[in-house]
Amino acid sequence: MNQKKEPLSRVIVLLSHGEQQVAFGSTNTDGQFIKSLPSGTYTITLKKLGFSAVVEQLVIEKDALLTFEMLPELNQLEDVIIKARPKVMRIKGDSISYNLKAVVDGTENKIEDVINKLPGLEVDAEGKVFYKGEKINNVLIDGNEFFGNKHQMATQNINADMIEGIDLYTNYSGFAIASGGD
Repeated sequence: MNQKKEPLSRVIVLLSHGEQQVAFGSTNTDGQFIKSLPSGTYTITLKKLGFSAVVEQLVIEKDALLTFEMLPELNQLEDVIIKARPKVMRIKGDSISYNLKAVVDGTENKIEDVINKLPGLEVDAEGKVFYKGEKINNVLIDGNEFFGNKHQMATQNINADMIEGIDLYTNYSGFAIASGGD
């Protein structure tokens, strides 16, 4: 049973007489393991995940019901190190949000250095931004169209440490819809 006197099922039970194992099994849903043994001295070992093992010497002289209490095993970790890399991007509908913390390492000087590290995006020698090989029509700053087709104004002049995030809108139309354009 546990500390609350509740039965523990699936406790592994090992009974040995000297060096010889005489019984092996697990407790049932009522926390019982039933085995008839001749009189003698035995060692019982009880194991269950999450509990400290119990090892005791028993002297069996007559029929008896034995009860054992298992205590929770506390494993305290000194350090936890997460080695998985965070996701680089999240796609939602027609937008892709890039997780800059996953790719930026401090060696980037301008925004173009950051963009070149993002999957699917690249900046050419003239500062134009491309997504999967196709030129992007607009580069927005805080949602505003500042530079139009002059991407290099942003990519080559804005410092990398000034940006908090990069989002790509695959169906962006800006104010063109309101004016009847594409």
